[in-house]
Amino acid sequence: MLILAFSADDAWACPRFVEFFPDPTDVPDQQGEFVEIRLEKNEVGNVFAPESISVLADGKKSLKVPYPRVERLVLVHDSAYCPKTGTACGLLGGISLPNSREISWVLEAGSCRDSVTLAVPKAGKSFQRVKFSDEWILAEPSFGFGNPFYEEGVSDCGIERLDAEFLGKGAWSLRFVLSGCDSTWLKYDLQDLYSGKGRSDSVLVRRGFTLDSVAGEAIWIRGRVSPDEVAFNDSLDTLIFMPGKSPLVLSEIHHCPNEPEPEWVEVYNRSEALLPLDKIRFCDRGGPWSGFLESDGSLVFTKDTAGLRNYLGFRDVKLFQTPLGYLNNSGGSLGICYGDKVLDSAYWDKTLVTCPSGLNPLTGRPENTPGYQGNRNETLRKKKFSYKISSRVVQKGRSSLLVLVECESQIPLKLLDSMGRVRWKTTVPANQSTWMKIPTDSLDVGVAYVSIAEGKAETLIGILVRP
Repeated sequence: MLILAFSADDAWACPRFVEFFPDPTDVPDQQGEFVEIRLEKNEVGNVFAPESISVLADGKKSLKVPYPRVERLVLVHDSAYCPKTGTACGLLGGISLPNSREISWVLEAGSCRDSVTLAVPKAGKSFQRVKFSDEWILAEPSFGFGNPFYEEGVSDCGIERLDAEFLGKGAWSLRFVLSGCDSTWLKYDLQDLYSGKGRSDSVLVRRGFTLDSVAGEAIWIRGRVSPDEVAFNDSLDTLIFMPGKSPLVLSEIHHCPNEPEPEWVEVYNRSEALLPLDKIRFCDRGGPWSGFLESDGSLVFTKDTAGLRNYLGFRDVKLFQTPLGYLNNSGGSLGICYGDKVLDSAYWDKTLVTCPSGLNPLTGRPENTPGYQGNRNETLRKKKFSYKISSRVVQKGRSSLLVLVECESQIPLKLLDSMGRVRWKTTVPANQSTWMKIPTDSLDVGVAYVSIAEGKAETLIGILVRP
């Protein structure tokens, strides 16, 4: 029950509970649960300010915090998890939010009092107050900012959605749609993930804004408007791509390795951009990832990083721990999701691969190269060069080896002996169409290799040195 107080000169509303989040699902309760209190302003813009706010839980556990000069107060267990929205933060101390029973709360500030009895919570949902009533509903958490769907008097001008229409021939039509207002300034950034090119601008949007003929096979789109009381729609950060052109793909799945090797999955960034991973996850398995994956980079996921590292015996593979669950030995599927959008998916059964071999989903062949892309993965990445070689057989000291490499950017060219040791190297300039002579005098009779690098991946061309 909410009790309102009034003065003779101007009216003001008492502080009140507006949201409780007792049972988070992606993090431990002590990190994610919170209590949110709305602090009202009076008609002349001053925050009603007694000395402190007292909160009582279950009639026995209480805390007292100084009354902040802001419009919203969030109570958490650890100051490291305080919101970064300009909202005030206080500590719950010894008060915990039970997730399997009812709980009663009382708030007192000066002559104001608000009392609430909450039902048994639902995992992942918060209790949200409906306007000024005593009605509470289950909703998505809105940690540290106003919820315009249920709270009154919340200032909101945000980006409701982005409508992306593929026009064909590598072109898109993009429309930014506003919510809560008719016009505002919008800043946007577009990055073509395969060409590496980008574009930025700031425009005055009235109801909506459309960009036509935006080119790109995969585009990262960021938009932002001026911050207000509703933070979740002040910015937009999303990815669009043509069918089959996802920048992130499943490049290797080991669903039934030999014991004690743990199961693992490899993903590969075949774009020209550094990809943020915080919105990407395995579909229906575990939570979102974190960090970034560089262009042409691979990342290996497993439930047991220490066990896999120990089994592999070398440390230059990038590992990420995630609750993968169990991958079915006889047949199954796995997908990578960006929100609700599927970036890539793979299926396996006994006709494709037999245990304990791993599977490259794009080639359909067995593979065991954790963290690297082998020669069979040419279909996996957009090729950056083409090459020709004069011969695969050379006579030591008597015949020359000529190689023509055509590339858009400079890349390393090396001559390796049968043990993989570098015997000669150079850098091929960009946009060159000239045959290059590779000296073979340093090689012993037998097998050797010409190496052409593509970032972390490497194409090896085998040659035979005869006496």
